[in-house]
Amino acid sequence: MLARGVLKRYHGDPDPVLSEDIHTIGKRAFLNGKIDSCTCRASGLEIETSAFAQSGVQRVRLPGDRCVIGDRAFENCEKLESVEFSGQGLKIGDSAFRGCKALTDVSFLEKAQSAGSYAFDSCTAITHAALGPDMETLEDGLFANCEGLRTVTFQREYALFPDWLFSGCRGLTAIPWTEGIQSVGYASFQNCWALTGVSLPETLQTAGQLCFSGCKHLRRMRWSVGCAHIPAGAFLFCEELEEIEIPEGVESIGEYAFWNCRRLTRLHLPDSLREIGRQAFFGCGSCTVEIGPNTSRGGWEKDVQTVACRAAR
Repeated sequence: MLARGVLKRYHGDPDPVLSEDIHTIGKRAFLNGKIDSCTCRASGLEIETSAFAQSGVQRVRLPGDRCVIGDRAFENCEKLESVEFSGQGLKIGDSAFRGCKALTDVSFLEKAQSAGSYAFDSCTAITHAALGPDMETLEDGLFANCEGLRTVTFQREYALFPDWLFSGCRGLTAIPWTEGIQSVGYASFQNCWALTGVSLPETLQTAGQLCFSGCKHLRRMRWSVGCAHIPAGAFLFCEELEEIEIPEGVESIGEYAFWNCRRLTRLHLPDSLREIGRQAFFGCGSCTVEIGPNTSRGGWEKDVQTVACRAAR
């Protein structure tokens, strides 16, 4: 069904080639459709909300410029393997490719200007993603639950890694820090199982709750000298964490921060540290914690083996 350049509903050949006259693929046009591939020739193409959602499409070709892929446009297209975009000026909506479990080729991201929240959530077959220089910001959960994602490269600087950015990326082996990074959001690296050692950049100023929670193979951590607060649940259930360097300048540790970090045996806390939240060291029964004269006690100490207090300098 076609009206004034808008494809409203499609039934036909399993490999449609849409002419340059079709500038809009309407909402749910291919919903649950039995197609194998689709080529859309128009520049300025708009693919509206849920246009291909839950369809059987495997390959999409977008040779024109200035394409907008709407919210949930390809959501749960479980057979989709590749999207070929050869033009310039690509915009991707929220959850656009969420649940595309066969998607491996995301090279089109190098030409994207924007990608919405959770755009690639649960795209478990992606192993590498490269974002181009035109991508101005990173959105919440962009790569959440991409379990196969191992490496990511950025071609510009970002001051903020937002909430849930890499949460559930179990294969991520290293964090792609950019110069000038200032903030890490809520649960940004939660359940990144392949991380074993992390050093936070000195430019980092804030970190969200649960930022590294569930990183069950994380063994070594160096906290940022510029980040004065270790947030609640930061390393909750990091059961293999053995070593963490907390520099002078850190002033507080949030509640449950090191909950069940059972392999911690010794922790040196700086003189600048004043507050430790409740149950910050719950489950760390083998740990000796060395504190300075300014650090308050409020019940957290009962969860560790020994507390050693340094004399005032």
